[in-house]
Amino acid sequence: MITLSLRRTAVVLIGILFLIAALPAHGDEARKEDGVQKKPIKINQESRYEQTPSFAQRMLEELKRAFSDERSDVADGLDLLASLCIYRRKYAEAEWLMRKALAIREKTFGSEHLVADTNLRQLGMLCMNRGKYSEAESIFKRSLAIREKFLGPDHPGVAEALNSLAGSYEFQGRYAETEPLYHRCLALYEETLGPGHPSFAETLGNLAFAYRWQGKYEEAEPLLKRALAINEETLGPYHLNVSRSLNDLGLLYRAQGRFPEAEALHKRSLAITRKALGPDHPNVAADLNNLAKAYMYQGRYKEAEELYKKSLAIDEKIHGLDHPDSASTINNMAEMYGAQERYVEAEQLFRKALAIREKSLGPNHPRVATTLYKMAEMYRSQGNHEKTEEFCKRYLALSVRAPKPDRLPLRPGLAAKDLCSTEGSGE
Repeated sequence: MITLSLRRTAVVLIGILFLIAALPAHGDEARKEDGVQKKPIKINQESRYEQTPSFAQRMLEELKRAFSDERSDVADGLDLLASLCIYRRKYAEAEWLMRKALAIREKTFGSEHLVADTNLRQLGMLCMNRGKYSEAESIFKRSLAIREKFLGPDHPGVAEALNSLAGSYEFQGRYAETEPLYHRCLALYEETLGPGHPSFAETLGNLAFAYRWQGKYEEAEPLLKRALAINEETLGPYHLNVSRSLNDLGLLYRAQGRFPEAEALHKRSLAITRKALGPDHPNVAADLNNLAKAYMYQGRYKEAEELYKKSLAIDEKIHGLDHPDSASTINNMAEMYGAQERYVEAEQLFRKALAIREKSLGPNHPRVATTLYKMAEMYRSQGNHEKTEEFCKRYLALSVRAPKPDRLPLRPGLAAKDLCSTEGSGE
């Protein structure tokens, strides 16, 4: 037991040392002229996620040198390193590490053993994050089958797998398959953990999102309020789960045009996140973005712009500007400039966001579709029918593979087909 503990400690230490060695240097002297992150991973833009990340390769080789063969100890170390990569938003490297860990466990225990399921859910979530929904669906189905076999059909772990699988359906717009899984998941959690458990509250929120995407706002709202009440009662008013529930309810109100109510909820969410994680955390940047949008939709552009700039400063500090999180903020700022008819600035930022997303996420990612759609909206507002048609067609071609670009409708009542049917568009 002591030997095993020492080995696992060695794995942890080696991983952390290599991660620290790969972290960008601090200080202005390490910055590039354009302010992007210091030590970018060199990649081929056309096949970013198909290449084996050199950073992850180095870590794996060090782990292999620490042990004589590919043991489960190595897989544990790879999981740790993958988690750290996820924290740094290096999703391609995290996925590569997780797949290596999975291969080791499959070789040691077999592909249908419960041990092989150790990181399947996280691997599936990584695929979801990168817009690979069908691949995530296959992974979650496999995880569900393993858990039902080893844990039985009524175990909370099965409910967790159901939750993940339902999410993969939801992101593909397959709501008829999504809702029964969430309802089954709620029944399992209620029976095994009780209706006051945070996992039950989380599933309520997930089901509410499925309703919101379908425009079923009246059905979504009571679920989100119940989830918020559960989290406040069980975890206290300043827990991060409470922040998430506040944010989710704020997004619903924003989709309904209830902007002052959304603003109040986003302010509460931001305060909790900032207190729990500090002022420079990525989640704080996300909350600043949500509050800025609430301001923007009320025409309070100066306040919105200030928050977007604060959010972008956090993104730049943590990730560099050439990163998906930064692209989201840049995209939102472009939308705000477009709403003010500052079209030159809007177009510049949209094109920058589009370039970052295509490079970092791949040309077929749902967030690429989001930017294409919003650019089509901007050109339509300018009366530029040729550009409207161009970007609308690009969006429509992509939206077949990415039916739900974001967790918020781009604009209520304006569909892509409406954009493409502008006068003089040639349709």
